[in-house]
Amino acid sequence: MSSGRNDPEMVSMAKKTLTHKVFSEWDVARRTAEFFDGFLGNLRTVGLTASVTLIGIAFEFKVSPLLLAASVLNVALLFIDWRYQAYLGVSAKYAMNIEKEYDFCSIGLTCAITAERDRHKIIRPENVFRAIYVVLAILGIFGFLILFKPNLIPIQFPNQNSTSS
Repeated sequence: MSSGRNDPEMVSMAKKTLTHKVFSEWDVARRTAEFFDGFLGNLRTVGLTASVTLIGIAFEFKVSPLLLAASVLNVALLFIDWRYQAYLGVSAKYAMNIEKEYDFCSIGLTCAITAERDRHKIIRPENVFRAIYVVLAILGIFGFLILFKPNLIPIQFPNQNSTSS
């Protein structure tokens, strides 16, 4: 990874002088990206906690409609996550464009964060959380089928009412 100012590609490109107005615009873009990043963190924390709680209560007390609610919740979380991840990406790209066009120290904060993030394409947090949402949605659907219609899936629950001789 290049240090920015010593990179021959960067030296040949004349960057514009950074003004207070441009810096303020960059700062707004960075704070917007931070807002969306924080929102995603809160969404994932609260959403997954609620989802796992619903699934746990549903299995513990055999309340099958809660499993469908958990599935719907996870699909909704998946789409909300996608949307806010896109907003985060747009905000970060806007800040990166400002960093590339104007004379920031080194390569710029957003460019540095993005370069590090791009090293981990598959194991990015958003991909991990999306996989968890899908798994929990499927678990809720299969759990509902098992609890609501036990004959659909060949899993037998122990009969608590039978007496042994």
